Amino acid sequence: MPRPLAVAWLYIRIGAMNELQYRANFIVALFQALLALAVALVVLSLVYAHTTELNGWTEPQLLCLLGIQILMGGVINAVIQPNMERLMEEIGISETRRLQGLGEQQRRKLFEKLVP
Repeated sequence: MPRPLAVAWLYIRIGAMNELQYRANFIVALFQALLALAVALVVLSLVYAHTTELNGWTEPQLLCLLGIQILMGGVINAVIQPNMERLMEEIGISETRRLQGLGEQQRRKLFEKLVP
């Protein structure tokens, strides 16, 4: 498996493990997602019960668009967001350690530059 795919697969596995860590939260999130999907499908069916097109979009086209939007939202929430949060935490920790290694005068000079 090429390295980028291996890294992507690792992110997917880590995201899934993070989501499954607390089963009750997973079940509630699953219920919310299914409810949102059902509401979206009902709204689309109500709109297309009265018309054949919506600003040039047919019902199958909007269903496809809805599916892609849900799929991309799921990928972002499961894979990208948790890992970006972890990255921000690690950056914050390393920055704190760097500041702790500075002397008092060096810290004052740095903060004077940041806060006029």
